[in-house]
Order: sequence, then structure tokens, then C-alpha cells
Amino acid sequence: MNVLYIEKKMSKASPLISLSQDLIKLGAKVSFIDFSELSTKELISHFLKADVVVLQHYGKLGDYDKRQLAIAPLLGTPLIRNWAGTDVLNVIKSDIVKRDAQVINKFVSFNVTDSHKGLVEELSTANILCDSLPKIIYNLNLQANIPKHISSRTILAYLPAERRNFYGAQIIKGLIEKFHDVKFSIIGDDEHYFSHFENVISHGWVTSTEMESIWDNVGILIRITEHDGTPRMIYEALSRGKYVIHNNKNLEAIWYAGTQNEVEQQVERFLALQNTNTEGLEFINKHFESKPNTVHFSYLSNAKVSFKTRLASVKFILQSLFS
Repeated sequence: MNVLYIEKKMSKASPLISLSQDLIKLGAKVSFIDFSELSTKELISHFLKADVVVLQHYGKLGDYDKRQLAIAPLLGTPLIRNWAGTDVLNVIKSDIVKRDAQVINKFVSFNVTDSHKGLVEELSTANILCDSLPKIIYNLNLQANIPKHISSRTILAYLPAERRNFYGAQIIKGLIEKFHDVKFSIIGDDEHYFSHFENVISHGWVTSTEMESIWDNVGILIRITEHDGTPRMIYEALSRGKYVIHNNKNLEAIWYAGTQNEVEQQVERFLALQNTNTEGLEFINKHFESKPNTVHFSYLSNAKVSFKTRLASVKFILQSLFS
């Protein structure tokens, strides 16, 4: 199966990257393009080579971009839209983004997410039906046993530079200032915004290999976002016996906290503990297996373009060309 992932200005944190890595291990051939940088002729060439096209997009789209996307089903190549979290938030908050999503929805074969079902419910308010698939974490380092006692009190936070405030930078700053005797390990921030604090280790962007040693030297993950799906990082933390403070009530095995005060209380709770998070590990081992999860692969490989979907793409292309 040839899977073409398309996105505008794909970031290093794109959910398509981790999804593609897992599908490759299941035998899929994958490629990536920024569809906004290609001519129609170039895009058609990519669409014809693909068995399925998977779109990840977060904001609004012009008629030209939407017309480019409609070419895939016109050619008989299924267009699938993947939803992660921020994209759903943008649909909820912006009428323009919502209208764009509803237009694109007419010529996608289906919408999918591997995040919690709360995202599915949110999309339904915009009349967008979305299937919730199991989280692919087959290459997660599942462990039968972990050390009994907490080996590090260091707190891990993910704060990408371009979206620092979205990921709760002010709450993290408050924690750094209050718990000045506790070390904070911050990843994703190439600008090293908090590096001037003595109790902060700012790693910038890290590779998966570098992340292994970071996991060994932290005891808890704090992820307080404006809106979130089901981040793989949370499962990574739980699988290693780390505690997780998160502001999403839809997720199991985490400590919920939404405000500065609530987060501080959970940090104090963590600092008072001696044992690692065996309950989190039990949750992971109960719900996930070390072998490949083939649900996503099957969904993509069985995707078809219906007559209704192809007709919708034809109508949109003609309307946008002659309106």
C-alpha cells in the first residue's frame, strides 16, 4: 500500500510522522508532500501513484488549496482526513475554519482520529462524522517490570517554541518559580525560553534516541494544553512508570489538573510519593500490545471513493473554477 501524507508546512511534531513510522513497520510505503508548494500537474502525479492520501491540516484553506485536494477523489484516490487535537479546536473556535472543514468533508472518504472520543463528539457539532481508531503505539517500549521506587524528582514538560503558550508555558513558569529546589527538564523549545532559571534543563528539540536518556532522568510529565488529543508522550510516560499531570478528563491513568493551583497540588502529591507509577504501567499493559495494531492499516487499505464523493469533488472543482 502506497500512502501519501499531505500537509501544509509540516512541523517536526506532526502526528503524521509517528503514524507513518508505525505503518511502515506494517509494510506500507509512505511519502510526504506539502501540497501548497506543488503545481496541479505535480500533485496529480503524486495522487496517481498513491493508493490513499491522508490529509492533516489545522487552519483555513483557500479555494485553490481545496480544489487541489478535490483532485484526489476525482482521480479515484481516496482522501482521508486525520484529526489530532488542535485542528478540532480551530474548527470549534473559527467559523471560517469550520466552513472549510465542511467543504473538504464532502470529498473525503472518511475522517479518522486516534485520539479520545471527545474529539469525535466535538467534530459532530460541526456535522463532521469521524471514526475513533485505537492509538497506534506498537513500537512503545512495553515493560513487564519497572523499578519500585522513584529514581528522579525531575519534572518533564514539552514546550515547543512556536506554541509555547498553547502548551501551558505560564503554568510551567509558575511551577519553576515555586518549586525552585526541583529540577525541570524542558524539551521542544529551541529558543530555550526558560534556560535562565537555575533549576531548568532546556534540551531544545530532541531525537527519539536522545529522549530515551531523558526519560531515565525524570519522574513525572506535566502536559497542560489549551486543547489536546491523545498525545503519544503520555503513553510513553505511563509505560515507563512515570506519573502524568494532564488537563484532559477523557484520558485514563493520569492525574487531572486544570488550574495553576491544581497543578501545584499534584506536584506536591508527586514529591511526597516514594513508589513509581505501577498503576500507569498496568493500564498500558492491559490496553496495548507489543505487536502491530493493524486497524489503521486496514482502514486505509480498504478505503474507496464512492460515486457521491467523486461527484462532490467534480462539482466543487467546477464551481471554484467558474465562480
